[in-house]
Amino acid sequence: MQHYNSSNTIRLHNAWLTIGIFDGVHRGHQEILRSLVSGAHAAGEPAAVLTFSPHPAVVLGGKTDFKYLTTPRNAPNF
Repeated sequence: MQHYNSSNTIRLHNAWLTIGIFDGVHRGHQEILRSLVSGAHAAGEPAAVLTFSPHPAVVLGGKTDFKYLTTPRNAPNF
């Protein structure tokens, strides 16, 4: 798994993409990610996840005490 802090340097052609707030990779998120990776790899294409940091609740809602359940450092590999 690779992490990028900007989309300016990424070029993924025909990538399968999911977009979401993956602040905690619970079973529902895990199933979405497994399905994405499985389908993309079966088609011979890359899989990508677009998420947000800081969390939109911090940026848009002014939350100052937001706690992440999963961070890029402890995110599972799929």
